[in-house]
Amino acid sequence: MSRESGFGRSAEGARSILGLLTAMLLLGGAGTGAAAQALPLEREIPAPPERVLCTPLVGTAEAPSEEDAERAAQLLAEAARGAILGELEDAADWLQEAAELDPTSEEVAFQLAWALEELGQTEQAADEFCRYLALAPNGPESGAAESRVEALRPPPTDPIPPAARAAFHTGVERYDAGAHDEAIREFSRALVELPRWPVAHYNRGLAYLATDRQRAGLSDLEEYLSLAPSSAANRPIVENRVAELAAVVPQYSATTAFVIGALVPGMGHVYTGRPGIGAAILATAGGLAAAGIFYKEVEVLCRSPVTDGPCPEAEIADRIEERPFLIPGLAAAGVVTLVGAIHAARGARAPRAARGSALSFDPVMRPDGLGLRAAFTLSF
Repeated sequence: MSRESGFGRSAEGARSILGLLTAMLLLGGAGTGAAAQALPLEREIPAPPERVLCTPLVGTAEAPSEEDAERAAQLLAEAARGAILGELEDAADWLQEAAELDPTSEEVAFQLAWALEELGQTEQAADEFCRYLALAPNGPESGAAESRVEALRPPPTDPIPPAARAAFHTGVERYDAGAHDEAIREFSRALVELPRWPVAHYNRGLAYLATDRQRAGLSDLEEYLSLAPSSAANRPIVENRVAELAAVVPQYSATTAFVIGALVPGMGHVYTGRPGIGAAILATAGGLAAAGIFYKEVEVLCRSPVTDGPCPEAEIADRIEERPFLIPGLAAAGVVTLVGAIHAARGARAPRAARGSALSFDPVMRPDGLGLRAAFTLSF
């Protein structure tokens, strides 16, 4: 008996050790798989577009023949007279012909540029001002030509606002420093300026995941996939990570969300993991109901005329109390509760990519210093 018992204990111990080793191997394999799905932070964004005022002229203009130079001078004089008479189109045609005959004439280039600008041909006018600057970089009209080129060719519009750029770079720095909550705030600041910026959603998703907020991280990564081009290099690994997260992020019942949201204001959002929105709905509905219940107007009927102050207690014949906002307040509270319940149900039923992240409220200082701007991320 004792041997069998001892053997049994030994066998059980061996099985326990074997099971522990197997579990460790499995966990090691799972860890390796997770590491394979690790997503790198995006650190580089496109530089602002450069402003190119004038492109260098290719080659050198050939000197005209004596006959062509003389004809170009005649056309220049005719164009000057035509401009005085208001014949701008004819003047521009003459100047264009003169420029073809004598491409080395800086005066022809300058006068043609002015004529084209007057006719509203701004791009061609800028080209001619640039040609003048190439022919006479230190000429008497070089200052005027430079100012006209700058006016005719304004700086290109940067698709990424400067404030979004600054917030993005700060978010990367805070992420690298391990301050993931601050990184979330900075990427949220960037999304205030540019809401549909794929890379900011991607980086904020990684910051959320680093703080174990899987639902918010999943939503940002799904939003990234919906906004980023299908040719994005990291798309396959992001899709794999989204699939992994989708398997562990809880799913919710739309019916349950609606029912409990209709019974208790905001409870549907609490059930679907969005307590911030639920608290806002509860506060709104409760405030409206409280206003209707507790606000009242009292009319005192006094037996004798009151000349100064309230009616004496002994002279009070009756008190009539009314709650004028009772029905409107309760009705408004009911509407808020119903809308909140519908919203909670739709959020529970909608795909995660359409919900957005769990509620995140990030008050951020405006770049102009005029106050706060709130970055909201909502789960619908």
